[in-house]
Amino acid sequence: MNDTSGPRRAMVDNQIIARGISDPRVIDAMLQVPRELFVPEAARAGL
Repeated sequence: MNDTSGPRRAMVDNQIIARGISDPRVIDAMLQVPRELFVPEAARAGL
């Protein structure tokens, strides 16, 4: 699987924290949960 830590961090910074979400539990969950696994396998080719 591709390393998604950089894009995941950027997403959290630019979409979550930038919108004023500051609860460390939410931020930690967003950084830890591999959301790309929720994408159907047939659509994962571009991830």
